[in-house]
Amino acid sequence: MWILWEYLGHYLSDMGRYGEALEAFRNGMACDGAPQDSFLGNLAIVYQRMGEHENALQLFDQAARAIRELPVPLLETARAYSLIHLQRYAEAERALQHAQRTLDTLSDPQTRLSTEAMTLAYMGLIYHKRDGDSALARQYAERALRLDKENPDAIALMRATNPIAEKPTPLWHILVEGVWSEPLEGVRTPIGFFANYWVIADTPDEALEYIRPFEPPSARASLKVSEAEIEDTVQGEPKGVVRTQGGYIFFQEEG
Repeated sequence: MWILWEYLGHYLSDMGRYGEALEAFRNGMACDGAPQDSFLGNLAIVYQRMGEHENALQLFDQAARAIRELPVPLLETARAYSLIHLQRYAEAERALQHAQRTLDTLSDPQTRLSTEAMTLAYMGLIYHKRDGDSALARQYAERALRLDKENPDAIALMRATNPIAEKPTPLWHILVEGVWSEPLEGVRTPIGFFANYWVIADTPDEALEYIRPFEPPSARASLKVSEAEIEDTVQGEPKGVVRTQGGYIFFQEEG
């Protein structure tokens, strides 16, 4: 029975119905055999989304004491996020270091990569918020994006110090084309590729400059805009990449 409450809680949380999500997770946690650490972590994430980081931290601490199924790197990374927003930066750094030391406990390679990307993005966020060091923050964000190009915190960090769109500015859907030279399992390189980006910029050429840091250094000079379509107009937001799709379409160039 608890698994149904968990599914419902995730659905309600993703829909922004946070009060109902909290109730669903609490109902699930009360069921026989329910993994207490996972439900405490789920409750904490809802409180994070509500901006109630003190409540979130208390629940993460309870989850750590009840730990049974919730992986330590995920728990510590989530704790760090709330600690950063509470400006408790030294504690956040320790949590991220603990997460990095225990990454090998994650058996799924994709989960390990995405969690490592989160630790890097949050380290960059510390340098941005605490030290005002935008150059170092971007270095960490770029490292995170090399592991997980869809990481929302790294994407936001890349935009954090960009110019603000003072006037109505296009949100472009850009199909970028380039040449991939990095090793690829089962594929001969170099090989052509396409990738999708959504970018706030005045022109497609400006959008392309914001896209370049998201691709491997060896591919950046080869990038060009293949297609560009305006999907919306925005104002008052930082320019730059808003989101991307992590996958690529590869093709063998003619000749």
